Amino acid sequence: MTGTRITVYGGAGQIGGNKILLEDGQGQLFFDFGLNFEDSGKYFADFLSPRASTSGIYDYLMIDLLPPLPGLYRPDASVEVLNHAALQRARQANGYREDIDPVGVLASHAHMDHIGLISFLTADTPVVSTGTTAVIAKSIQDSGMSGMSAEVVYQNERREVDDVLKSDRRGNLQRRPWLVVDHESWTPAANDFWGESSRSTKDMAGHAAAVFQGELGPFAVRHYPVDHSIPGAAAYAVQTAEGWVAYTGDFRTHGRHGELTARFAEEMRALRPTALICEATRAGMSDGKPSTEADVRDRSIEVVGSEKGLVVADFGPRNIERLASFLDVAESTDRKLVVLARDAHLLAALATVQPDTPSPQSDSHLWVYKDREGQTATWKKGIWERCKNKIVDWREVARSPGAYIICLSFYDLPRLLDINPDGGCYIYSTAEPYTEEQEIDVARMRAWIDRFGMRFVGDPCSNSDEDHGFHASGHASEDEVLDFVRHVSPRKLIPVHTQSPRRIVECLDGSGIAVEPPSAGVAIGVTQS
Repeated sequence: MTGTRITVYGGAGQIGGNKILLEDGQGQLFFDFGLNFEDSGKYFADFLSPRASTSGIYDYLMIDLLPPLPGLYRPDASVEVLNHAALQRARQANGYREDIDPVGVLASHAHMDHIGLISFLTADTPVVSTGTTAVIAKSIQDSGMSGMSAEVVYQNERREVDDVLKSDRRGNLQRRPWLVVDHESWTPAANDFWGESSRSTKDMAGHAAAVFQGELGPFAVRHYPVDHSIPGAAAYAVQTAEGWVAYTGDFRTHGRHGELTARFAEEMRALRPTALICEATRAGMSDGKPSTEADVRDRSIEVVGSEKGLVVADFGPRNIERLASFLDVAESTDRKLVVLARDAHLLAALATVQPDTPSPQSDSHLWVYKDREGQTATWKKGIWERCKNKIVDWREVARSPGAYIICLSFYDLPRLLDINPDGGCYIYSTAEPYTEEQEIDVARMRAWIDRFGMRFVGDPCSNSDEDHGFHASGHASEDEVLDFVRHVSPRKLIPVHTQSPRRIVECLDGSGIAVEPPSAGVAIGVTQS
């Protein structure tokens, strides 16, 4: 196959894990490079995890979590004695190639199913994103789990010793090249944050964040802000030899900033893309009219206002709209909204590019929870210093549970053992469970909630009206996707990030738009067949 082509290595017939190769005679680039949680969940969960820190890319290649493109990955991520088996496995997979050398990755947003495998790319592979996506990615790495699989922004180089990879204790942390599309947002404070090391024993070195000039290698690239459940989301259009190829990333029109998506649709219609790669997460899901953030706020005020005990709010503070909604809930019900230290770190990072981001220092209802812990990480010491007058611990929450809304996710629930609430309410206000494994997590969550005699509202597995309206999806509904696609009217549509691509084919039959659902690793020609 010659000419401009698109190969979907992740996101074909599945939700998330987008890794989409665009190439023509000029060069190659990727739209996103994320981890697919469904594929990973077939083999790994909780304490059963890939051995990235000692075996690098080996486990990921052997069970097809990384594309079979051996020249794509960092040289310090392979163990010589394992290379033969990994290469043999890669050669058997769809889409195996040895000629992939991309000029960079266009990152749509900072969810791990879109950027989580950037960690394994060669250290000189540039990433293009908004400034907001960049600082979120660094905050997640600073305050999250360590190890090679987490090294999206900066790398701790390894060397092989006795068939095992080991960290270089002497070297500095090396940042990969990162290009910021909305350079007006990149303040001196953001630049300082980019240079901060999360470790007391290592300095930050390598590339400083730079301004994106509109070209990535031979490609002209345009970016477009869109509305999603995480700030800083962007779509892209790339000029190829056969016209513009557009990629939506994840988007919606029913959020607080739906006008961004509407503007993107108008600009795409004017651009007349040859091909549109479009997310369709909710295709085939007959869930009626999507809830809005106003619905979430109003329903939560109603529930919290009638609750005398502790309220747990389960949502990710990366969803700044949801955080703002629950700050409204806290103010309306005269409670303190308490976030964990890692969430406070994220808010501080976001404030460097979005000064109006809520913070404990500026919002009287926003506080930070201090855990029982032994050694305190370097990044966390900074939080305690910055927020020293806005900290509560488990004793204070246990003494006056009715005064607090505490933000916890599923993996944070052991903290309830310290607080030991007697009753209260658990509001589930996060992403819907799309996979069987996520539904199992909901069952475990119920066990924790029942243990403390709490009410469970917003149950994602319930069809009751009482549980509806506590989450506004980050993804466009089926109708929103179809309206968007019809308005843009591309010559060819490639639906990704969906379990029901055939539903899109059915709905657009007779529209004049050629819909081609992708198969993993199989190239699609951009010209209409």
